[in-house]
Amino acid sequence: MIDEKTYQFICFALSIKARSKPCVLKHFKGALEAGATVKELSYIFALVMREAAGADDCWTHDVIGDWKEILKGNISCSCQK
Repeated sequence: MIDEKTYQFICFALSIKARSKPCVLKHFKGALEAGATVKELSYIFALVMREAAGADDCWTHDVIGDWKEILKGNISCSCQK
């Protein structure tokens, strides 16, 4: 088994690759709630971009561009765990 933060990191990366906006938001927020930092999530994002040769960069920036609003709880996500 893996801990919640690791689970959220994996789901966050997979959500980016699947281009699922609700799930990217859910797992970004879920990772923060599990103790992740924005710096760690930025690193995960960078890894996904490197492995995808940047193919999902613009789309993901659109989805989590308002990350400060996510931190405040002002963004809702409808993706279920």
